[in-house]
Amino acid sequence: MGVGSGAITLTAKDRKTLEAWVDRPGVPLKLIIRAWIVLLSSSGHSPADVSSRLGVSASTVLRLHCLNRIYG
Repeated sequence: MGVGSGAITLTAKDRKTLEAWVDRPGVPLKLIIRAWIVLLSSSGHSPADVSSRLGVSASTVLRLHCLNRIYG
């Protein structure tokens, strides 16, 4: 399995929390982007697709994937 190819899985509670963050005014943009990365990745989008949709580098998405594999 290559880096970034592992799926990110979320509990219903985690998904609901992340969805609330992306819709809540006052949440820092950095946190909103991270939440979107996790939400899109857990929905089966590839790291390349997530990075292109959000306008972030592929290394940002892969970094979160790697952290998930280590600490997930």
